Amino acid sequence: MDKGNTQARLRLLVISNLYPPFYLGGYELGCHDVVERLRERGHSVAVLTSTYGASGERRDGHIYRHLPFRCVPDRRSRLGLLRSEWKQHAALHRALRACRPDVVYVFSLYGVSHGLMLAAQRTGRPVVYAFSGEWLEPAYGGDPWLQLWAHAATRGIQGRVKRVIGRVLDRVTPVGLEPLDLRGAYFTSAALRDCFVAKGFPVQEAPVIHWGVDVTRFKPAPPAASGASIRVLFAGRIALEKGLHTVVEALGLLRERGDATVTLDVAGPAQDAGYLATLRERIAALGISNRVGFLGVLSREDMPRVYRSHDALVLPSIWDEPFSIGLLEAMASGLAVVGTTTGGSQEILVDGMNALTFPPGDAEALATQLGRLTSTDLRQRLGRTARRTVEERFTLAAMLERIEAFLRSAASGRTAGRSRG
Repeated sequence: MDKGNTQARLRLLVISNLYPPFYLGGYELGCHDVVERLRERGHSVAVLTSTYGASGERRDGHIYRHLPFRCVPDRRSRLGLLRSEWKQHAALHRALRACRPDVVYVFSLYGVSHGLMLAAQRTGRPVVYAFSGEWLEPAYGGDPWLQLWAHAATRGIQGRVKRVIGRVLDRVTPVGLEPLDLRGAYFTSAALRDCFVAKGFPVQEAPVIHWGVDVTRFKPAPPAASGASIRVLFAGRIALEKGLHTVVEALGLLRERGDATVTLDVAGPAQDAGYLATLRERIAALGISNRVGFLGVLSREDMPRVYRSHDALVLPSIWDEPFSIGLLEAMASGLAVVGTTTGGSQEILVDGMNALTFPPGDAEALATQLGRLTSTDLRQRLGRTARRTVEERFTLAAMLERIEAFLRSAASGRTAGRSRG
């Protein structure tokens, strides 16, 4: 327990679809940051997660990798769904017995059973939700097992059979669509909370706790002489909604204008092979192959060094980015940022202050902003202000203080919101 923290430690069971070192994006990395820092503060934290990336079910210390994971669940096989549900709920109840948590702490359940939320709720324990993505749909629309029961017959012989079978199964794996208690929900951006409200979830009063990053780990590189090129980094999933194609088109426009100073490095996993192939074809067609490099998937341990070896970060998202941890890491590293202000990014970026912004999908505007980075004074000023923004508003330490207080409130039954969805 940290010095000065004399409050009783909490027992927490975290449920997350993925958990490092096996992950796809910032949501899982943020979960890992929270878990490890809470453990450093003396709390007892166990993690129930999927077998994604692992060779099979296993336990890694406080991490239970026991949940089957499916990006695209097989909705055709009812028996297969039942087996998966049974297995996941058995794993949850084993973890509950082993950990005896004061609070069940849920991150993303995309790809695993949403019924785990109902099962946790039925135990009577407080359940806290850290929403940093839109994986939860009204009436559990994203869960094939619960939807199977929601759309099953309700009348006649089929309806009677459904009710009998449902009563039996409901003792092990929830099939009823009772309201989800969201009194313990918080969101990592106001924009994401607004999305949930628009979908009908009564979470208007839920608090916003922004992600934060370790400013001692992500820090600017020592001052150095300007190079011949401006090295721009894209760090994230290579997927349509991330908008990398806009950057490619902007580099093509810069080439047409005779600007050869801007180069691009792409770091991240390609989740759509077709999209990646299209990008490579377009890069070749625009004659900018010598200006674009693909670094592949890098470990998080590599990222501080990677940020410091670049001059700027480009965040070209065309979707409502919930709240980018990578953006905060780059800003803490003193990079100039050129980005869109979709979703939660509008709560971070201010054009001309700590970033240069452009409309989503607008390659012309992006090319103009990238061209401005040739000014060393501008780049350095943006980088300094970006760093200061993170130091003042988005540190990991400040985030943990708020999360710890929220978890304690949940454990004592004093969560701020009183909503049921």
